[in-house]
Amino acid sequence: RNKIFILLASFYFWLIITGFFSKNYINSLFSNEAVIFYFRYFFFIFGVALLLEQNICRLKIVFIYLVAVFFLVLFDSYFQFFNGTNIFGYEKYDLNRVTSFFKDETILGQYLAKIFPIIIVLYLMLYNYDHKSFYFYLVSATIVLLIIFISGERLSFALISLFMISLAVYEHQKLKIYIFYFIFLLF
Repeated sequence: RNKIFILLASFYFWLIITGFFSKNYINSLFSNEAVIFYFRYFFFIFGVALLLEQNICRLKIVFIYLVAVFFLVLFDSYFQFFNGTNIFGYEKYDLNRVTSFFKDETILGQYLAKIFPIIIVLYLMLYNYDHKSFYFYLVSATIVLLIIFISGERLSFALISLFMISLAVYEHQKLKIYIFYFIFLLF
């Protein structure tokens, strides 16, 4: 009876129907990345919404866990950048690309670009937005941008920059500071 569920379910069934009319309908419907397996995203979205509504999942615990893992990955990335190997002995993927715990998979930038906005939004939801949180954001954003830059992933760099610009527009009171910050980062 949820309008969003009905909209998503109708979109899902529309994708399945259009998959039947494709030239290679077996591959479009039943491969590893096929449309038919998208139902798991519905369960994930509505499961998280249910947990948040029922207050089963404590956001502070999730936030603390994400921050701990996030800063561990950041520390390991810098360690690998300066020493050539991370704390487990994994070497850099190339001579120039840092991969941290991901060994030979070059997904460090994707991981950081997807987890960082979640951490910032949870921080803004849980704690009052003040000067300390603003400077926490600027320092952590600088660290994340540098790690994404040395990981060599251009799309992740663009995504995190887009997130930072959208947050600057959202926080229009501090727009001058954000503009100065972006000019500083460009240099």
